[in-house]
Amino acid sequence: MNFRTTLVLLVAVILLGTFMFWARTQPPLPEEMDQRASVVTNPLFSADKFPKDDVSRITLAQGNTTLVVEKSGAGDWIQTQPVRFPLNNWSAKQLGDDAAGLMYTETITPGQSGSPSLKDLELDQPVAVLTFEFTGKDKAKQVVKLGRKTIGGRGYLTINDDPKVYVVNDALHKLALDEKPTDWRKKSLGAVTEGETRRVVLDRPGLSVAMIKTDGVWAFDAPLSGRVSNAAVSSLLSAIGSIYIGGFIADQPANLAAYGLDKPAVTLTATLSVAASASKDEQAKSEDKPAETTKVKTLRLGAPVDLKAERYFATWSDGDQPGDVVFTISKTEFDKFQKQADDLRDARVTPIASADVTEVAIDRPAQPVKLLRTPDGWAFGDPKPAFAADHGQTAALVDALTSAAAKSYVPDAKPDGQPLATVTLTATGRPQPDHIRIYAHPGDDAHRLVLRNQETTGYLVATDKLVQVFEPILALRDRNLISFAADRVSKVQLTRPDGLAMTFQRDVPVATQPAATQPASTPAAWTLVGSDKFEQSALDELLAQFQPLIAAGWLDDHANIAEKAWKLVIHDADGHTLDLTVDPATRRATATGIDKAFLVSDAFLNKLSAEFRYRTVLDLTSTSIAEVTVTEGDQILSLSKDSSGQYVEAKEQQLDAVAVGGLFDTLAGLRADTFVAPVLLKDSEVGRMIQIATHDGRTLKLTLAVAENKDHDRLAGLGDRWFLLSQSDMDNLRKKLTKD
Repeated sequence: MNFRTTLVLLVAVILLGTFMFWARTQPPLPEEMDQRASVVTNPLFSADKFPKDDVSRITLAQGNTTLVVEKSGAGDWIQTQPVRFPLNNWSAKQLGDDAAGLMYTETITPGQSGSPSLKDLELDQPVAVLTFEFTGKDKAKQVVKLGRKTIGGRGYLTINDDPKVYVVNDALHKLALDEKPTDWRKKSLGAVTEGETRRVVLDRPGLSVAMIKTDGVWAFDAPLSGRVSNAAVSSLLSAIGSIYIGGFIADQPANLAAYGLDKPAVTLTATLSVAASASKDEQAKSEDKPAETTKVKTLRLGAPVDLKAERYFATWSDGDQPGDVVFTISKTEFDKFQKQADDLRDARVTPIASADVTEVAIDRPAQPVKLLRTPDGWAFGDPKPAFAADHGQTAALVDALTSAAAKSYVPDAKPDGQPLATVTLTATGRPQPDHIRIYAHPGDDAHRLVLRNQETTGYLVATDKLVQVFEPILALRDRNLISFAADRVSKVQLTRPDGLAMTFQRDVPVATQPAATQPASTPAAWTLVGSDKFEQSALDELLAQFQPLIAAGWLDDHANIAEKAWKLVIHDADGHTLDLTVDPATRRATATGIDKAFLVSDAFLNKLSAEFRYRTVLDLTSTSIAEVTVTEGDQILSLSKDSSGQYVEAKEQQLDAVAVGGLFDTLAGLRADTFVAPVLLKDSEVGRMIQIATHDGRTLKLTLAVAENKDHDRLAGLGDRWFLLSQSDMDNLRKKLTKD
């Protein structure tokens, strides 16, 4: 054994001896006591001496620092010394709960019978002193002095003036000694609501925006002017409540400049209204509302924490001075306060809601308009035109006005000349109407300059948002043209632009009473003259457009409608007739008994141009098809089903069963989208010939145009009938049928 090994062993023996001596001088651990006898525990405090729910103030003295936490009248815990900051209630309450629930396993009289001294137990100068105070004058405070902890989950303490040392579980020791007071603090700031706030000031370098609320309406304070958006203020204040504190950096910092908080990047000051407290007797005597006082809360945002600028320093305080606690917030939260004045403006041209508008007056050089809301809907006021107002179009005009919003703003706007139009909106619940003046914006035809009442800030609104203000009064004319009762229509004559004429007719019982009292009748079935079948649903959908027929717009000119137009004549059994002509390209229409040309909707034109002829071109079922022969170029396939129901080919070519099945299913009951004039295809324009042989001896030949021909991509022919198929049907008929 060499000298180094001997030295190591000697040190180990000394350390072991020291540990054994220390262990013999320590009180027995719970595990050791359990080996000798059951551990008996006793409560340190009785419930009347330590009513944990009545704890109102806790002082923690540790070394040279003293921490004080107090319960507010609302029941929330707040750190009040050495700084003021709200705490999460659970941590503060836990201090009282742990103290109240202390159980001791034994007591020690220090320095007697071989017991360790107060110094040994670190109680001559306690590690920490906890003082608990309670609500109620008759409840004495409780002072708990904490000594050291043992290895086995126990700790030493004394209470008040009691000379005995108590061995207790170390829960209170851990909470008071091991946790940082900052761990007890809330990681969020108190919410500030728009409803309780009366003034907000947002300061940034080179920008100061003050906003004040009067009668529930926010506006800029001098030197700015104009309305402020309630929603924008609410969002700004809500951003305070949504802040998450990333970490606490310093309490009572000596130098705010180190955090960029001497000259903050953002200062947000909120002045809150608080009802002044009064005694119950005073409240009973007074008939007035409680007086109001104010309190101020201030958020300051400073410099970024590091070069990455992902976190920023901040303080939060009651009053307008910097807070005593510096903490960090994220860049996302910092950015929520980077607002310009225009970001906070109320962008609406008027704050009036469309549902509250009772009168609209448009003063313009071309033609003034006045509209009144009545129990029956909107009506024209004097001077009244020779027609009624359209409820839907008037409602759309009101919606356009009340939803018009600024794209940008012009401070201290002073437009030249007279307004293009002045709109006056009268509304329920408002003593005075809103006057909205609309001006041209020189050099910018895409926007109009709008001024409301006596406001000096101009709103630049997109021209297309105000176009309805300048439309002729005809645009507001009632668009309900004519209505036919579905069960009274007896004849429909339709002439297509290509000259094809169709007449639908049926017998309808003659009315024997006024229409209002005529009982519902059951007319006979419709027939298409010259045809056994037709598309009944297409006719029904067209007639539904006349219950009533609604114009898509009115036309003030008298330009002729194209000669090749849709012509529709409708007769009913009560002697009424409508003769309607529609230009398919422009949707312009004229009708008997209607003094102006008008536009029909795309939906109406679609119903008018539907295929009324019977669209089923192959009136077959899948079981009626015996064989299908497909010819495409030099390839000929003869397809059928064998006795087992499998598709087979006469020359035993290998088939794609899915494609062949799709072919048979599509042929059965094949329907045209629409019929077209007969077409003479060149050989190069024929893509595929399909011959169908039926079990009852019929042979039908279907011709498909070549797929590459864009003009005929859905074109098919059956004898002398030519038509367009749906794209999905055409794809099924053109699929490759054999496997490679």
